[in-house]
Amino acid sequence: GMQWKSYEHGDSVNLAVASTNIAADPNDFGQSVLPGDAVHMNDLEAVGSGVFTDSNGLPTDPHGSWLEASIPGSAQAFAYAALVMHFWRSPVYLGGSHLFLEPALQGNISETIALQQLSFDVPTGTDLLSTCGIPSGLSPAASLGLVLNCNQGFTLNGGETSTWNGFLYYNVPVEFVPNYTMDAATLIAAHQSALATRHMVFDPPEEATDEDLLALRVMSEALADQMMLVDEDGILRTVEGFLADLESEDGK
Repeated sequence: GMQWKSYEHGDSVNLAVASTNIAADPNDFGQSVLPGDAVHMNDLEAVGSGVFTDSNGLPTDPHGSWLEASIPGSAQAFAYAALVMHFWRSPVYLGGSHLFLEPALQGNISETIALQQLSFDVPTGTDLLSTCGIPSGLSPAASLGLVLNCNQGFTLNGGETSTWNGFLYYNVPVEFVPNYTMDAATLIAAHQSALATRHMVFDPPEEATDEDLLALRVMSEALADQMMLVDEDGILRTVEGFLADLESEDGK
């Protein structure tokens, strides 16, 4: 998040300073994104933290503030994340701890999952929102009507992530795993795992309005109803049906 903010605003970032505010290992700076820690992210960006400096080498606070949204439904959560990335290019963090069941990360618990990119199959166009006829540069609020009238259907393939694996509260060493690709089933299972908080932390620009944030939530609800995935058996199905199976397996 700090690196992205540096790239977005052209300010220099000192990750060593950021990490000393959180943990001894410089790779652990991502641990700041735990439930409710949009506040901590903003504290790291404050002038007094010394994390960011401008072109003159003076401490600075980059524009904008990290926010968080609580979205319990996985289909809506990943639709919301895709919208945030489309309109504002911000990474999106999934709050809480996430238990991985896939072989590559079997048994690992991630304190944080950073969504860097999500991949969808769409029936027309080149991406999720061009399918609905949304031109680049349009704000979320101005795009609302176009999305609500769009009923194309689309498939979540998966996404590129970074994870911080370990268990902070029990002093298990944290391993930073960058640029890790997860399929849709793994992403959704992680979002729904028992230790996850369903909080999403992201960084909208200063010009984002309350109307934009409301539009994102309404649009994500509409897109969630259309979202499909391919499960571990190669079957195309609704996200709701996949989640129902997850819940029934957990109840056994």
